[in-house]
Amino acid sequence: MARKRCSPDRAYKQTVRPLAILAVAMGSLGPLVVLLPQSTITGLEFLPSPLYRRLVFGVLSAICLPIGVGLWRRLRLAWYGLFVYIDIGSALFLLNALLSGVPMFFPIFGLTMPAAIGVGLYIAMKPAFVLRKNEP
Repeated sequence: MARKRCSPDRAYKQTVRPLAILAVAMGSLGPLVVLLPQSTITGLEFLPSPLYRRLVFGVLSAICLPIGVGLWRRLRLAWYGLFVYIDIGSALFLLNALLSGVPMFFPIFGLTMPAAIGVGLYIAMKPAFVLRKNEP
């Protein structure tokens, strides 16, 4: 039995919408977590001050809001922005791992996992953002 190709509407409903909802939630709740005095931001140990860690975390969380809204509205720029966001996260993970002196397994893992997730998202979301030549 031949496998049915994924239609753009089906790809949008099954992959883009849930990801857009999660991105909007992250973009709206992330900066609020930064304002809580009890929260501890970890993962950015290469920054010298906890204030800088909170600032970087808040900015990176706030970037998710326009990406999520753009994905919901099917904007191709938001789709590309999602992959740039994944790359920024990978670069920060690699920088943090190299500067903190952890074993080499962690930086390699920190680059291969986001790459695999990015490829999977690209394959799953491509029909929703790229029109075929024979379609209007």
